[in-house]
Amino acid sequence: MDRQLKEYMRVGLIHFMAFPAVIRGEGPVTETLRKILDDDFFNAVEITQVKDPAAREAAKKMLEGSGFAVGFGGQPMLLIGKHNLNSEDEAARDQAVRVSCEAVDNAVEFNARGCGILAGKDPGKEKREKAKQLLVDSLAKICTHAREKGTTVLLEQFDRVEYGKNCLIGPIEEAVEISQELRKNFDNFGLMIDLSHMPLLDEKPADIVPAAEHIGHVHIGNCVKHHPDHAAYGDEHPVFGIVEGENDVDQLREYLAMLLEIGYIGNGTDNIVSFEIKPFGAQTADAIIEISKKTLQAAWDRL
Repeated sequence: MDRQLKEYMRVGLIHFMAFPAVIRGEGPVTETLRKILDDDFFNAVEITQVKDPAAREAAKKMLEGSGFAVGFGGQPMLLIGKHNLNSEDEAARDQAVRVSCEAVDNAVEFNARGCGILAGKDPGKEKREKAKQLLVDSLAKICTHAREKGTTVLLEQFDRVEYGKNCLIGPIEEAVEISQELRKNFDNFGLMIDLSHMPLLDEKPADIVPAAEHIGHVHIGNCVKHHPDHAAYGDEHPVFGIVEGENDVDQLREYLAMLLEIGYIGNGTDNIVSFEIKPFGAQTADAIIEISKKTLQAAWDRL
């Protein structure tokens, strides 16, 4: 592709994955956020909660006027607290809704485009349909809160395998069913899809076509599927191109081609495509960011 990446998409980075020390809302939030904002390759960033009031205010000021589009990730708040939006236990489900609404409030405070969340654990085939009904009920409550706040709820499609996050949603086809149900009453609901989850679900980029009108946000990354002894086995988002991984330049090129085909990215569009990558072992955030930037550029050049 001869045209520049930024003419077709917002290129983002998930702050709390590239710099995992901040994933709990603590640590060197502003120092690491500054690294992203100072990198000309990016014009979007995804953040999560920042617990310290002073650090939160500093981060807000850094983002204001930066020209960056902001996304908010509520997923760590749910995952770390082991909250489940489709739990059979009503009290546990209500607590997951409360945490999700808190994430929505954080998203609004940071002037984010939307708030990412995820379904709870898959209860198994026999209980799956009931769990979906419970999930829709929880999402409706969150969307109601988000609508009052003027923002969007984005349900991220995760894997449904025991060695990953093993979430109810799940396969693209079922994610679309959930979105269709929610969109009957809420225009502030959408799906977040992630290239790194597709191999774990035995899905391919072409499988996103039925979800085209439901996609509100996109992640790109890698996973390890066939090497149980690897530190990044499952849904752990290693950098592109590792020997044991599933995604590299060719897979990313195919994914970008499908995003172009369905119109999520295109000349003049302003939608976000964010790297979800995490350092392992002796790797540094700076190193994996540079590798990822080169991988995206190479995939783009092959289109």
